[in-house]
Amino acid sequence: MVSVMILSAGSPTVVGQQAEDLKSASITTFESSAVPSMANAVGPAPRPSTERPRGRWSALWDELTSPAFLLGSLGPAIGDQLNSDPASWRGDALGYGFRLGSHASRLLLEGGAAHGLAAATSLDLRFRAKGHGSVASRIRHAALEAVTARMPGGTRIPNAPRMAGTYGAVLAQQRW
Repeated sequence: MVSVMILSAGSPTVVGQQAEDLKSASITTFESSAVPSMANAVGPAPRPSTERPRGRWSALWDELTSPAFLLGSLGPAIGDQLNSDPASWRGDALGYGFRLGSHASRLLLEGGAAHGLAAATSLDLRFRAKGHGSVASRIRHAALEAVTARMPGGTRIPNAPRMAGTYGAVLAQQRW
């Protein structure tokens, strides 16, 4: 794989000479599996990929782009704003922004730590819905999925990465 960087400045340059106006210079980087010549590399940069990440990154991405992440940030921030918690933050929109950022950062730290620990221990944190059985067995399954993780063989164990991520994120939130 070849990585190519192109420096484009406000004024035209000759190969081997420095650009006169470096303040307006920009760097374009893109990668290609086969770049036969530099003539093919010069041109518009390829569009960013809109594909979703795969594997473990997909589980983290799905968690961070879920409605639960949005509501888990907005809801507690509204409650803290109404209760003026912490009191040192203002009661206006800026104070709400601080509270919202604090809750979103906590969830980001929690998810990142949990998924990182799960990757290190080869655990699967994704929820697996049970589509059959009685209502009681599905509720039992949902409650177990919330506090357990799955080993590569499918057996359940306590979800230590999620617990450690939650504990660490709450401690970090208390520190700031």
